[in-house]
Amino acid sequence: MQNLFNLIKAARAAIADAMRLPSAPIARTLAAVHVLTGCVILGYWIGVFYFDFAPLNPPPCFNVFDSSFPAAELVTALLLFLSGDGLMRLRPGGAVFALSAGGALLFMGLVQGMYLYNEGQDEGIVFSLSGIWAYALAVVIGLITIGVFLFMTRWAGPSVPADKPATGQ
Repeated sequence: MQNLFNLIKAARAAIADAMRLPSAPIARTLAAVHVLTGCVILGYWIGVFYFDFAPLNPPPCFNVFDSSFPAAELVTALLLFLSGDGLMRLRPGGAVFALSAGGALLFMGLVQGMYLYNEGQDEGIVFSLSGIWAYALAVVIGLITIGVFLFMTRWAGPSVPADKPATGQ
């Protein structure tokens, strides 16, 4: 049992060390992108539930497929808002939520984009939020988020030993 506690203590120290945010402009720009993306996701679902928003020529079973994702996309939007708040305040938790939000965007964008692509909806969709290009954009934002996260944590500076408290930047 003591080994488990030592492992948890070492993991917490490593995560605290890796989550320092040295680059304020990058973090704040990513925060703005995350909040904007979260607003777009919420706007899409408001449009679906209140204004019957759908593609012009939906593929077969589109409504069944699309209605299986509100909870996952609302959790993604929540992660985006939490990461936006944390990154704007330069808090270490913002980086954790940013990585989670980036992974969620990557997953949701790939799943829904591939469904539309397999159904032949990859052409002719210009201004539809449910088109494949919107999900491709979500994948790009997810990849950028993960890339910025890795950049900020990998090159954050010298590491702080686990037995010494971390000091402010």
